[in-house]
Amino acid sequence: YMLTSQSFVNSNGVTYLTEYKYVINKDLVSYSLPSETNAANALFTNGRYALLLEKTTKSNNTIVDASKIGYKSITVNSKNLIVPAIIYGGKSTLSPKLQYQDYNEFGDILKISSIGGATTSTKWGYNNLYPVAEAKNADPNEIYFEGFEESNASGVNTGNAHSGNKFFNGDYT
Repeated sequence: YMLTSQSFVNSNGVTYLTEYKYVINKDLVSYSLPSETNAANALFTNGRYALLLEKTTKSNNTIVDASKIGYKSITVNSKNLIVPAIIYGGKSTLSPKLQYQDYNEFGDILKISSIGGATTSTKWGYNNLYPVAEAKNADPNEIYFEGFEESNASGVNTGNAHSGNKFFNGDYT
């Protein structure tokens, strides 16, 4: 089951109601871009019903906070993916807040930026399972990471390592 709404009362006695809309509720979410509507329909077709599309918080029937996630369809290395494209936020009028700009073929975020703000890039390691480096205000091609366990560099050997599976045999210069 997916949480559709929740309410709480703060210490001042003000009641807040938060409502959630997922892919299963895609027809209740309006998008300004046809590509976002198409991506939500594709998520539904693929059975990815539990992905959050919209969250709205109200107090006394007035929206105090809202956010919406717009998805997009992309192809990376011949793999078709449906991934987040943009996050909108605000109160009664939503505006773009965060843009997902680049992904790898596993759907991992490589580059994200706040609208009008800095870019954050991520490098993935351990067979693309975990983020191993993150750089603020840099594009993915402006940062470098060498995963020692994944390295094929000269002097890196597999064997009796103190941690992991590889060790370096040679001088550090």
